[in-house]
Parts: sequence; C-alpha cells; structure tokens
Amino acid sequence: MGARRPGGRSNRGLRAQGLLRPPAGPRTRVLLGDATALPAIARILAEAREEESFRVIIELADMADARDLATVAEAAVEWRVGGNGGGASILKDLLVDLAGDQLDPAAGAYIWVACESVHSRRIRQLLRREFALPLTHYRIVGYWHADLERALRVWESASDETKAQYAALWREDRSDEENWLELEPFLQRMGV
Repeated sequence: MGARRPGGRSNRGLRAQGLLRPPAGPRTRVLLGDATALPAIARILAEAREEESFRVIIELADMADARDLATVAEAAVEWRVGGNGGGASILKDLLVDLAGDQLDPAAGAYIWVACESVHSRRIRQLLRREFALPLTHYRIVGYWHADLERALRVWESASDETKAQYAALWREDRSDEENWLELEPFLQRMGV
C-alpha cells in the first residue's frame, strides 16, 4: 500500500507540512475530534495567539480522559462521552448543533475535525452538502479506521490498476479537501 493508507494520505509529514496547524485569519476556529485528536488539539491551542478564538469539542470514551488544555487564546472547551471505537460517535450530531453563526462562511469560522475515518467522511459530506461551506473553511482528517482489517482487505484485493487510479487522484498541487471531491466517490466504489 505504500505511504498512503486506505481512505487518505499518510500521517507521515503532517507536522512538517503544517496540516495540523489552523490557517491564519479566521475569527473563530472550531476544533472537533475524538480522543485521537487530543494531542493535535492540545498543540493547536498551545501554539495559539492571544487574539485567537476557539470552540473545542472533544469526544472521549470516558470523562476520566479529560485534561487541562493550556492556551493564551480564548477557548471554550467541551468534553463529551461517546464513540472512540466503543460506541456510536456523536461528533456529527455535535457539529449539527453548532449550526448558525459557528458554521456561517460569512462569519469567517474555520472548522477542523479529526476522528475515525468513516465519521470524518460523513462530516465532510455534511459540511459540503448541507452547510455548503467552501473547501477553504474546513479541514477534515480521518485519523483511524474502526474496521481497519476490512479496509486493508479491500485495499489488498484491489487490482494494480485500481491502486494506480487511487494514487493519481491524490494530487499534491491541490488541497486535501479538493482531493476528497474525487477521492470520496472512488473509495465508495471500492467499498472502503
């Protein structure tokens, strides 16, 4: 399978490419993630400037995993129990609850989500289709696969031609969200 994993790019080089760092400019940043996103969220908040504003919602399997998140920025942090491989994720519903000013492109909000791969794809579709957010207003990351064994079986059984088509769809001259416009239907056809 090379450097990429089914359903997305490799995690190698994320820090070097700045993909975990929120872009400059928006007035409010919405950070939404499951427990796997906690280190990235902690880093984003730790590196934030005083004039920045964040709305943070983190889904945990157990509230005992909640911790202090140091930042000089204005940050409203909520901890919720759900998902994380132990049950149904509530992240998509939590994002729907933020509808209105928080998801209004005119308000300049930027949404960053990191969670299980299937849920990340559903959230991406929600933002793109139901909220019609421009691709530049969000970054969605699928950190892990709840059914990794099945995803790997599908990938390993794919033909060399299919794998080459996948590799050709992911172009480095486009943003990840632009790539997902073509990659999502392709992966659905593959059954990943």
